[in-house]
Parts: sequence; structure tokens; C-alpha cells
Amino acid sequence: EIPRVTGVQTCALPIFDMPCNAEDDFVDLTVVIDRSGSMYSMGGAPLKALNVFIEEQQGAAIADNRLNTTSLRIVTFDDRVELAYDGPLASASIDAEAVSPRGSTRLLDTAAEELIAQRTRVKALRAEGRNATELFALLTDGQDNASEEFCTESFHALVEDARDRGVLCLFLAANMDAVTAGQNFGFARSHSMTLDADEASMMR
Repeated sequence: EIPRVTGVQTCALPIFDMPCNAEDDFVDLTVVIDRSGSMYSMGGAPLKALNVFIEEQQGAAIADNRLNTTSLRIVTFDDRVELAYDGPLASASIDAEAVSPRGSTRLLDTAAEELIAQRTRVKALRAEGRNATELFALLTDGQDNASEEFCTESFHALVEDARDRGVLCLFLAANMDAVTAGQNFGFARSHSMTLDADEASMMR
């Protein structure tokens, strides 16, 4: 059975919990969101899911006494890539305009670039004798038509490498089979979820 995000309560699934170790100095959260024209049918569901995610991560960080050492980077893409937020989790917010659908879909290139950037950030921390727990989340309908550098196979390899390094990789699929698409991109079955377009159900 495919896990589905159909309400605020079900957004709080265990896979969104950060496996943060006490000795880790930082938590690096990276979220990549598809805002291409094909996402129009999703209505406000992606924004609602993202805001719930932010609130839950803030709550978890407060409970774990790591709010001041957790960062959040939110990147949106169509055929252009935009940085919607990059800073402390404590002050994170995003509005509807940042995820408003438009343009074509530069999915693979954008997601791959952000995975590589996250790896580079953490590598720099470790070179200073510091450490970080990493989460990478991708929300998309999976229809790439604008990438030039990366293909499905090369992105799959990057995701598998990240998972091997201990990165918590989450795949949130918009109106499609999350397990099939997620595994095609290298995500674990247990960390692939389907987001429904029913805005009313998102409010339950």
C-alpha cells in the first residue's frame, strides 16, 4: 500500500522525524519543490504540506533543543531555479507566490544540484571537525522536460549515495504512484509518499 498524505495529522508520519544524534552540531534540511505548470492541478496542497512540515520540524527541534542549530533551505523550480528560503529553521516561512505553478520542469538537474550542494556544505563542516544530520526532500509530479545535465540514472546514483551516507531522503509525489516513481529515482519505498490534490482533506 502506498503511503498517502491526505491530512495534517498524516503529515506527521515517522519518516519526517530527524534521526538526530546528540553529538551532531547541526541539522541541514533541504526541500526541493516543483512549481512547474503541470503542478497546477494540485491546487494549494503543496503549500499546505510544506507549511505543516515546517511547523512539525520546528516543534521537533524545540523538543530536541536544536532549534538554533537547524537550518532550512527551500528551492523551487520550473524551468528556472529560485531560492525561496535559506536560513534558520526558527524563522522559516513560505507563501503561495513562491510555489505558484508556471513554466516547464527542470526536475533532475535541480534536485541533483541541491543534493550535491548539501553534500558540499556538510563536507565543509566536517573538515572543521563539526558534524551534521541531513534531510533531503523532493516534491514533484515527476515530469521532467527541461534538464540537460542529469538523467534518471545519474540522479538515482546521487540519491543512493546520499542514503549510503546517512541522509534521510524523502520523496513526495504529486498525483502519481510514489513508490514506483520514488524507487525509480533512488528513494526507499518506505520514504516515498503520495500527496493528494484534495485541499479539503489537507485541512482534516
